[in-house]
Amino acid sequence: MYNGDKSVLYRNLGQWKFQDQSLNSNVDKPNTYQAAWADFDNDGAVDLVSGGRLMKNARFKSETHHWLKVRLNPGPNENAYGIGALVEIQLGDEKLIRQVEGGTGQGNQNDLTLHFGLGQHASEVEIQVCWPDGKTTVSKSSVDTVVTIGKALTRD
Repeated sequence: MYNGDKSVLYRNLGQWKFQDQSLNSNVDKPNTYQAAWADFDNDGAVDLVSGGRLMKNARFKSETHHWLKVRLNPGPNENAYGIGALVEIQLGDEKLIRQVEGGTGQGNQNDLTLHFGLGQHASEVEIQVCWPDGKTTVSKSSVDTVVTIGKALTRD
């Protein structure tokens, strides 16, 4: 802990614009700067842990905000969670990219299952996984679900 540190939370407004939500969300507590994200209740809304508190996200629960969670299962003799893998989802002209990270801060860890907010995109999506060894797996999934992808169907 460093003197003067406190938690902050920004809302992404798009177009590289952000709005400070620290006071409105009650995360503006002194003496902590650590946070971790996960959809702990599998409802599609990402929840937050900070300052020893779990904050459940109830804001975006509606049929118009779709999501997809991708869990990787590289298989035996591989790193267990696919740490380092890049996962891409194409939504029209927009590409969503997430990377499995192991150790996303000091004293905390985000969920190893990747969460994609799909907005109003409701149809099937193609998922491409680029594994740390350079191999690629391509899969398809419906939205509003958790999908597990293994390396069984890979290409170099």
